[in-house]
Amino acid sequence: MGNNMFQNIKVDIIYYKTATDFEMEFNLCGCCRMRLLTDKAPDRKSMVHNLARAVSRSRVIIIVGSLFGDEGVLSPVAGAIGKPLSPIDNKLYGISEGGEISVINGATPLVTPDGYFGGCIIESGPQSMILLSDSKSVRKTIMSTLIHPYIEELCATELKAKAENTVQKPQPAEPAAPPVPEIPVVPPTPAEPDILPAAEEITDLFSSSESAGETEPEEAEPESVQPEDIIIPDDEDEEDVTVEQAQPIPEPVAPAAPQPIPESEEKPLSSFTTAEKDGYEYLLVLMGAPYMDEAGNYITPNQAFVLTAQFYDWVFDTYKAKTIVEKGDKVSSINNVRLAKDGKDYLQLVSAETFTALIPDNIDVSNVRRIAYNNNGERIGENDYVTAPVEQGAKMGTLKLILYGSVLGEVDLIAAEDIEVSPLLLTLDEIGQFFQNFWFRFVFLFVVLIVVNAVKRKKRKRYRRVTRRRHF
Repeated sequence: MGNNMFQNIKVDIIYYKTATDFEMEFNLCGCCRMRLLTDKAPDRKSMVHNLARAVSRSRVIIIVGSLFGDEGVLSPVAGAIGKPLSPIDNKLYGISEGGEISVINGATPLVTPDGYFGGCIIESGPQSMILLSDSKSVRKTIMSTLIHPYIEELCATELKAKAENTVQKPQPAEPAAPPVPEIPVVPPTPAEPDILPAAEEITDLFSSSESAGETEPEEAEPESVQPEDIIIPDDEDEEDVTVEQAQPIPEPVAPAAPQPIPESEEKPLSSFTTAEKDGYEYLLVLMGAPYMDEAGNYITPNQAFVLTAQFYDWVFDTYKAKTIVEKGDKVSSINNVRLAKDGKDYLQLVSAETFTALIPDNIDVSNVRRIAYNNNGERIGENDYVTAPVEQGAKMGTLKLILYGSVLGEVDLIAAEDIEVSPLLLTLDEIGQFFQNFWFRFVFLFVVLIVVNAVKRKKRKRYRRVTRRRHF
C-alpha cells in the first residue's frame, strides 16, 4: 500500500477575545490531514490555561486576537513563555505601516505582500506557535500566502522522516563501551540577566505529548520547559503569569517500532461542515470521499475537504438570494367597499414586508405565483368585500408565494390607504340592520298578530248585535 498521504498533524487554535473564523479553519484543514481543536479565551487567565493544554497535545498552536496593547496576545504569550518583546526593523521585513512594532524575542514577523503586519511565528524544534491578527482580511492573506505552505511543508517533512525510519533496518547491538569519566563543565558567566534561554532552547515548551511515540528517537534537551511549568496564578493578578525552567535528567530513548496505519484511517473520509453567505446558513454532510487512487496511494489533498469546497462553490454559483416581493408592492385588491365616503368602491392591498428566497439563478422571479387569501383563509375573489372605515396598514389577508408547486413562503397583505365611512350610509345601514334583527322581527310579528286578533274580535261583536236586532 502506498504511503504518499500527508500524516495527521495536530493543530490547536485559540481565539483570544475575538470571534471564531470558520473560513480560516475550513481552508486550513484542506492543507493536509489534521486533527483540529479550537478554544475560546475571553480573558488572559483562560488563554494561558488553553495555551498550556495546547502545548501538551499539538504540533502547531495558532493564537488569534488583537496583537498589541493590554488586550493583545503578544504581551500575555510573551509573559507565559518568559520571553521579552523586542522591536523589529520595519524596512527589513517590508512593513509599510508606521510606528514601532515589537514582537516576541526570537519570533519571525508575518507580513502580507502589501506590507501589512499580521502576526509572528515562533519555531522551536518540532513545534510552532503562530500569533495572528484579529483583522480578518489581513489574517486571510497571511494564512493563504504563508501559513498554508508552511503547514504543508511540515507535513511533507514528517512524512519523509517517517518513510526513512520505516525502511531503515535494525542494526545489531554493539558492545557497551567502557564508561568515560565525567568532566565537569564550568558554566559561563552570563552577560545579562537570565530571563529565559534563547528561542532555540525552548523546544520542550512546544513539544507534543505524542513525541515519545514517533518512530525516530530524539535527543533529550539539557534544559527544557514543559507545559506543566506554565504557572497560572489563582488570584486576580494576571501580570504574574510566567514560565519556570525545569531541569529533567536526560535519559536515552529507545527507537520505536514503525506503527501500522490505524484501521480508522483506512475508512472512507467524511466531513460535517457549515457555512454562511448572504445571510443564509448552509449545512453539508459528506460521506465516503475517496482516500486512495487505483494504485493504492493516498490521495492528496484531503478529498473530503476538496469535494466539500466544490459542493459549496456549486451551491453558491447555482442558487442566489432573489427578492420575490418588495415591501409596499401592489399585489391584490378588494373591489367591493361598503359604506365608503365619496363613493370609494375598491381597496388596494400591498405587501407588508420584503420577501427574499434562495432559488436557482436561471429562474426568473416572474415564475413565482402570487395567490392572495383573505383573513378567513379563502382566496380573494369577486364576492369579497370590505366595510368602511378601514385604517391604513390593517391586515386584510395573506399572500402565498409558490414556485412550481412548492410554497416559498408568505407575507401579510395590508390596506394601502385609509377609507372613511359615510355617516348617512352608516345610519341607513344601522336602521336596516335593526329591522333585520331577529328580536325586532319576533316582536313585530307578535304585535301584528295581536292587532289582527283584536280586529277580528271586534267584528264578531258587531255581527252578533245586528243578528239580535233582526230576531226581535
